[in-house]
Amino acid sequence: MITKIKIINFCDLATTFFLGFIIYFISISIAATNIAIGFTVFFWLLKKILSKDFKLSYTPINKLLFLFFIICVISIFNAINVKSGIGGLEKLAKYLLIFFPLVETLTNKRRLNFVLWMALFGLCLVSIDGIVQYITGRDFLRGYEIGMHDWSWYALGQVKLGRLRASTHNPNDFAIYLVTVLPIFIVLCLYHFKNLFKKIFTCFVILIGLFCLFHTFSREGAIAFLISVSLLALLKKDKRIAIFLILVLLIGALVLPKEVKEWSLKQGSPLGFLVDASRRLHWQAALNMIKAHPFFGIGINNFCISYQSYKTSGDPFTLGWYAHNMYLNLAGEIGLIGFLVFFMILFRTIKNWWRSYLLNITKEVSIVSLAVFLGLVGYLISGIFESSLQYSNLAVLFWFVISLLTAITKMPLAK
Repeated sequence: MITKIKIINFCDLATTFFLGFIIYFISISIAATNIAIGFTVFFWLLKKILSKDFKLSYTPINKLLFLFFIICVISIFNAINVKSGIGGLEKLAKYLLIFFPLVETLTNKRRLNFVLWMALFGLCLVSIDGIVQYITGRDFLRGYEIGMHDWSWYALGQVKLGRLRASTHNPNDFAIYLVTVLPIFIVLCLYHFKNLFKKIFTCFVILIGLFCLFHTFSREGAIAFLISVSLLALLKKDKRIAIFLILVLLIGALVLPKEVKEWSLKQGSPLGFLVDASRRLHWQAALNMIKAHPFFGIGINNFCISYQSYKTSGDPFTLGWYAHNMYLNLAGEIGLIGFLVFFMILFRTIKNWWRSYLLNITKEVSIVSLAVFLGLVGYLISGIFESSLQYSNLAVLFWFVISLLTAITKMPLAK
């Protein structure tokens, strides 16, 4: 006999199941990811309605999330394209709707492990897809060709580099996904997984993921990965990680294409290597937007549409360009007030994680929280050079990681 309690329990399990599929599909298909988000929210809401529980689980960023959304609504009043602004709000609402189902559902280690394994399987599939793309020139998931033209390394001029993107939009997107997910499983492989088969499988996935990361030829990806793993070495004081980093740098230097080495040496400074002239023009356009509308910006999801109106003289770029910096892009669209709230969300999340990590109530959970934190670090560093939050799959990844880190910090208190 089907009872109300059984339906509630089913909804709870279904929510967990579809949360796993969100992170699994995130680099493979945004359509499948959206479907998984829809089912997650549906079963979560149904469970709350049936159990007559209309309260949201408390977290340190609840109020900030609602305030952030309200500021984004206000920003539309400055938008030159209100329809695009409303579309941006719809996307943001979808991203934020991941937060509460995840925080309220992942309340124990079993469910957390399920989501982590789904993330690992997703990383494995897309990395194999990248390998196939490297060998055959086309990925098998979406049929994308290797980036020889539109996504070549522009700064190299006439030099054409085959940059892997697997099933993602472009090589830089692929790199951001990898530098967010790879550090998580490096930590878990070193300190969390005890079973030999799990360690061997995770090492295999890490190695093919690193191969793909290298062949994205993403400068920001390389920097973000090195910083996040260096931070791990500092926090854990583990010599193995230092040796691993040295090997990565040595092997990378040896196998780096000759054209890239020659171009790198010609830049003259680290800034020239990381930020080419075109990106500096995009950054300046974002700064012009902030100067014109410092409080509430030019309107959420209006950066590309408004670019022509705010670019500097001599800038050859027109419509369709992002800032190539998620912080400037965000500040340009929703203003300094919105950016401050976003910064507070990050600050509260990290502060909450750090306090939980130091308490070390449960060592196993503490290690997982460190892994997810380093994934967030990788994302935030790469965001200095890419408009990560403006791409749907990467925006979902960001809010999923924020939600996951928040859920883990609550887990030691759960029964």
